[in-house]
Amino acid sequence: DGDVTALSCVFRAGREGASTDHDSILFDVDVNTGVIQGGTTNAHWYRLGLFETLPGRCPWRSTHGYTHHPDGNIPVKGQQL
Repeated sequence: DGDVTALSCVFRAGREGASTDHDSILFDVDVNTGVIQGGTTNAHWYRLGLFETLPGRCPWRSTHGYTHHPDGNIPVKGQQL
């Protein structure tokens, strides 16, 4: 039948002055409603070196505490796509 089902969705919001989207806020999006949920960063994915593996240096898990885009304090959480 060729149907495709989205299992997850993210709104990736870039940051002012960033040369790539590696410095962005990733907001979960409910695939059924299109409502944007809390956001997180992925900056810890790009931390390199043995020193970063030491306890307390690099958070391996992130929280979804962003409700606003930090560049301009723009409300994002709760908006619907």
